[in-house]
Amino acid sequence: MCRKSILGRCALTLTCVLSTFACGTSSPPAAPQESEPSSISNIVREADRCIGQRRFLGTGPGTPLAIVDEHGLRSAGQPCCEAFADREATWFALDAYGRSKGTAHVTHAELYEVSGCFELDLSGPAGVFRDNMIDHFTIDTVFGFASSVPRAGRQWQPSELQLAALETWVQTMRAPLGIEANPIPLAERTLFFEERDPYLGERGNEMVRYAVIGGRALIIARLDGEGFVLSHLENDLTHSGVAHDRMYLPAAAFDFGGDEGETEIVFRWNEAPAWKLRVLSRRFGAADGWEIRAEDIGGATI
Repeated sequence: MCRKSILGRCALTLTCVLSTFACGTSSPPAAPQESEPSSISNIVREADRCIGQRRFLGTGPGTPLAIVDEHGLRSAGQPCCEAFADREATWFALDAYGRSKGTAHVTHAELYEVSGCFELDLSGPAGVFRDNMIDHFTIDTVFGFASSVPRAGRQWQPSELQLAALETWVQTMRAPLGIEANPIPLAERTLFFEERDPYLGERGNEMVRYAVIGGRALIIARLDGEGFVLSHLENDLTHSGVAHDRMYLPAAAFDFGGDEGETEIVFRWNEAPAWKLRVLSRRFGAADGWEIRAEDIGGATI
């Protein structure tokens, strides 16, 4: 805080959303009728929260990712599927550091039977944005879209010595983490960013540098002196029967709130038949330790 062949889709009506209020109850007929208006009203109010907020949309397929409002960062979720499909809305295409690659508009929307959400295609001056970030990562790839341009993340370029140190560190971490060797070059699956870190004691005003490494696990490594230390690990699929070399890929690193706050990390979670974007935020008061704060509806090949 789903997948179909890119992408088989079917129509879905609100019947499946509202049927729970009309079926499967042993109460007298009047009881569900009394509760139904309140329940429907809750759905409408939840959908209203998707309008006028800072909104983020994923790609591959285009589904609601996150909202930032007075309550902070959270998943946009199912209630935002229709609101995010508005063809009149202007979206800003974002690269891996939250920098604008131009504006875009929804050109096509279809309801997908499995997720019950619209899957969107967008186009703009930079071209058609469809199914990006599924099998590869580059810093120029459009990872997603925002209703307004956020504060860009800070990229850093490691020296040859730092890259060599990172390669060595990753190799030494493979055995204790139970991660198999990955033939994909490290530079092609790593995102580098830096930020001022308030949690590192006396060094709180210094710039701290991170490497977000994809593969059979997602590893966040922090530069510490001449070497690296483990800051966070995502490995819920690492030892599953669907493990593959692109199971986790970094997608972006920037401040979703745009208020000079901390950097969020976006990564693609890619189980063989299903995938989605997930957003990591720092745990409050923790120098090393992140938690999932939001995720998009995702896609599937089922």
